[in-house]
This record gives sequence, C-alpha cells and structure tokens, in this order.
Amino acid sequence: MDKMIKEIEDRDFNSEIMNSEKPVVVDFWANWCVPCKRLEEVIEDLARKYEGDINFCKVDVISNREITSRYGVKNLPHLLFIKGGKVIDRTAGSISRDILEKKLDTLVESA
Repeated sequence: MDKMIKEIEDRDFNSEIMNSEKPVVVDFWANWCVPCKRLEEVIEDLARKYEGDINFCKVDVISNREITSRYGVKNLPHLLFIKGGKVIDRTAGSISRDILEKKLDTLVESA
C-alpha cells in the first residue's frame, strides 16, 4: 500500500482524523470488495496529487467496526470528506475519478 494513505484503526480515529488541521478523506474498505480495489489505485494517485493539501486515510471495516458503525457505513466503498472535525460530504459505492477530483477541489478551496 502507498505510504501516502495512512491506515487508521478505531482507537486512532479521533486523533488522526477529527483533530487534523488539514481536510481528510477517509476510505472505508474491505479486502473482499472489488470496487474498493479499483478505487484504491485512483485514491493512491490522488493522494500524490493533493499531497500537502489533503490527508488520505483508510479504515478496514472488518477490523474497525466501532468507527464503521458510528458513521453508518453500510455500502462499500464509502468515502468521508472531513474538515475541521466535521463530515462535510460522503459517497457510497463506486465513484468516477472526475467526480472525486471535483469533490477534492471543493474540499481544498473551502479550506
């Protein structure tokens, strides 16, 4: 996995995500999820593009059920867009690179 995307566990979520000074994209995924694997390559590429502006994290839904439940993640892949400790946008299911980039641009512009 690319080092630009940090794996987060339940116990790290508040310190790593909610207290981040930068906007954060959280990718909820599972290793059995085929659309998650397709999206992973796109997210890794975008993490390089937005380096310094947005932090990117992954949460394995199987081993991190507390945070998965807290945010009502039922469909995968599921992305949360968090700024200032608040979820400002989310997507569930497959998303195109173009739409994702527009969401990321909006996240950076509103920072």
